[in-house]
Amino acid sequence: MEYRNFTMSFSKLQSGICPKKLHENIVISDDTENSIDEDDCEMDDEDISHNDNLKKMVFSSEIFELLNSFKLASSFPNLYMAYKSLCTIPATSVSSERSFSKVKLINIRLRSTIG
Repeated sequence: MEYRNFTMSFSKLQSGICPKKLHENIVISDDTENSIDEDDCEMDDEDISHNDNLKKMVFSSEIFELLNSFKLASSFPNLYMAYKSLCTIPATSVSSERSFSKVKLINIRLRSTIG
């Protein structure tokens, strides 16, 4: 069952439905003249790798949507759970810290009214 589900989903992926969505064409403008000195053409390795990284950037939420839309969760349950937790866990802990500080204030008020 899982294998059949995976093969059907994989054939849809190969046909190009979703890779077009994931890998958008990022055009890096290359406005250069034909006669350029060699000194002007020097690019650092960091700049080249940075441009390559721009072309390959995919967000985790897009991969999670891909797993949901093609029903790949049954084929890859561990991957699905990992992306589900990655997308639902907040990047900061501000809301939980704020909740704990409110609880501390309530405890202080209760202690002051008891004694």
